[in-house]
Amino acid sequence: MPTIPCGRRYRSLTSCGTSDPVTPQGTPTITAVIDPTAGYSKPSTQTYFKFEKGDRIKVRVNATVPGGVQIFNITKGSSSTQLTYSPLVAAGAASINQVIEIPVTEDFNATTPANNVITVNFNVKNSQATALTVAKFQYEVTAQGQGGGGGAALLLRASANVNMGSQLSTLPSYAASQALSTGSTLGLYSTTQAGAATMAQKQSIDLTFGVANANDDNAGLGAAATRPRLISPTARTGAAGNLFNNPMGADARNTTFKTTTLTEANLTAMTASGVNNIDHSTGATQFVNIAAGSVYSFVNQQGAKGYVLIKTLTGAGDNRDANITVVVQQLQ
Repeated sequence: MPTIPCGRRYRSLTSCGTSDPVTPQGTPTITAVIDPTAGYSKPSTQTYFKFEKGDRIKVRVNATVPGGVQIFNITKGSSSTQLTYSPLVAAGAASINQVIEIPVTEDFNATTPANNVITVNFNVKNSQATALTVAKFQYEVTAQGQGGGGGAALLLRASANVNMGSQLSTLPSYAASQALSTGSTLGLYSTTQAGAATMAQKQSIDLTFGVANANDDNAGLGAAATRPRLISPTARTGAAGNLFNNPMGADARNTTFKTTTLTEANLTAMTASGVNNIDHSTGATQFVNIAAGSVYSFVNQQGAKGYVLIKTLTGAGDNRDANITVVVQQLQ
């Protein structure tokens, strides 16, 4: 039997003892693509899926690793910092087939659009390879409220800061969130204006403001009115003891509310995906008592979800004014 000197890759058992042959492993292969089950979408004219800071991108990673995984990690761009991910890929695994969530931590760059395209590197290596095999995945960072979780969530209207008043205030008590705009009275209605509005305008009103007494109604007002609140248009009449005006009549539409633990800072950084995650399937009511500095979620009858921040709340009794910020989904 011919012999091959020991130390070379293939060795004769007769000349080199009982060492086993070393089998070539081959080079790992790896792909990383958007998870097809995540519901993301983009126009054909758009190169990258768009996400906003705070989103988490579901990426499907598939790899074949002859001989088993020795190294697997994830980095962004030219950075050597490895991202934390779950579930971990086990050392020695012969393949990878899992969805990994990638956090979007980058701010939108309005001045240099090219900097909004982010590259994620999925790196794998087996024991014989001398270099990492890399699959690159790219996404685009977009402005707050305009990512929509890669198209899976409705986009957001621009945040609107407006003033509203309770029943004895001179400020409007009724608002249509889909029409609100900072510095404008569009979408705001007094009782008289709401009553004179068109059917479509009445049906668009989804936020109203009033002050109730300890019996949760509008009777015996003045100093007895101690509970400023956001009220569904449909809850202004009909409930036991509820004597609030309802100038929309049969065109009043329902809105539900919930308290939250969010802050103004949370609302400032709110993403389209974050608003889309509002859940009113349990615990929501047709009115909510409000306090300055607090944030409340709402869902209107058309299905639009949003948040209301009570920035300031002034006045006394049934004569209160509120400065509010509204973030709401843009209905298509």
